[in-house]
Amino acid sequence: MPLNDSERKLLALYRFWHQGGGPRVLKMLGWQLPVYYALLFAISIAFMCLSESKAFSAGMIGFLIGAIIAQVVYLHISVRTWPTIDQVTDWHKVDQLLENRA
Repeated sequence: MPLNDSERKLLALYRFWHQGGGPRVLKMLGWQLPVYYALLFAISIAFMCLSESKAFSAGMIGFLIGAIIAQVVYLHISVRTWPTIDQVTDWHKVDQLLENRA
């Protein structure tokens, strides 16, 4: 069964997690967390300086914070469900699929 690029990347990620003991939220965020905070800070300053409406600024800042929280919650779900995925996955089949480039 040939894999497309997305499937290959996902299986490679799962195999990496399987070999490394599973996913961790901070590892999954990696470089993204400081970028999120810097972006949030810069956009917050821009909204506060450029917007006439403080309510709009506060709403947009809340939206950005909510987006970051949603991302972290999604990553926590991945970490919590990993043991089940790890148990039911046929790792020999995953290795075969990743080795076949056809």
